Amino acid sequence: LAMNFLNCIAINLNKSFQAKMNELFRANRKTLNMGDLANSDIGVHEGPVKTKSRQYIKIKLDYSDARYPQCMAVLDIVRCAVVCENDKELCGLYDLLVKK
Repeated sequence: LAMNFLNCIAINLNKSFQAKMNELFRANRKTLNMGDLANSDIGVHEGPVKTKSRQYIKIKLDYSDARYPQCMAVLDIVRCAVVCENDKELCGLYDLLVKK
């Protein structure tokens, strides 16, 4: 029951999470005066919401000792991939994420 509730929340949050990640990515590039994207691979790429079957596997492998409900230990249900142009951009984005 807890995992179903968690997945409903994740599905509802996914769109705003992806939008916020893109917003932070663009703000970071602007702060660093990096301009437009030179490469289409650079940016934030939406990942799929983690499936319940994959969550079950993670719980069994990594969180079997976690307190009930164990599904709450799986923190990467809503996710994305970020590709930066260089280490300065990556560190700047990390700093923005930590502040938010």
